[in-house]
Formats: sequence, C-alpha cells, structure tokens
Amino acid sequence: MFGSGTAAHTSAVTDPGAFAQSGQWISIAIGVVTALVVSLTKSTVRPAANVATAGMAAPVLSAVEDVTSVALVFLAILVPVLVLVAVVALVWAVLRIVRRRRRKAASSQGS
Repeated sequence: MFGSGTAAHTSAVTDPGAFAQSGQWISIAIGVVTALVVSLTKSTVRPAANVATAGMAAPVLSAVEDVTSVALVFLAILVPVLVLVAVVALVWAVLRIVRRRRRKAASSQGS
C-alpha cells in the first residue's frame, strides 16, 4: 500500500475538440513552457559557466539547483496550507467586524 498512487498515469484524449474547449490543455501548455524554459536556461548557463570557470562552477551550480528544487518542493506544500490559514483568518475577521457593527447598531438603536 505504500506505493499506491505514486506511479505515472497516462490518459488518452478521446475527443480533441472537447479537450480544447474545456481548457484542460492550458495547464499542459504551461507545464511544457516551464520545462522548456528551465531546460534551455540550464543548457545555456552550464556550458558558459564551465568554459568561463574551467569547470569550477559546476558543483556550485549543481548545489544551487538542488537547493532551489528542495525550496520549491517545500513551497508547493506550504503555500496551500498558508492560503487555507489566510482564508480562515479572513473569515474570522469578517465575522468579527460584522458582529461589532451589529452590536454598535443595536446599541445606537437602544439609546
């Protein structure tokens, strides 16, 4: 049971017209463009850094890439949690403001 849900899944598009109209292709296009930009940047910077520093920059670039990857994984996990906390805090603040206004309106009517 430990590995359930960790395998790659491939789905087929049975109706390309419906797929295009549904907008599901947008996330795929964003993923493709993101991967392409990262790959092109890496394939451009690596050789230039290796030539300019006689290969001394390779371990530094690798470490920076590793740290960036780990940081982005943590952000991918942390940001949704922070958004949930922010939504709860916002609801709490709105409820508090509404209650204060009701109390203030009730006290001014009673005077």
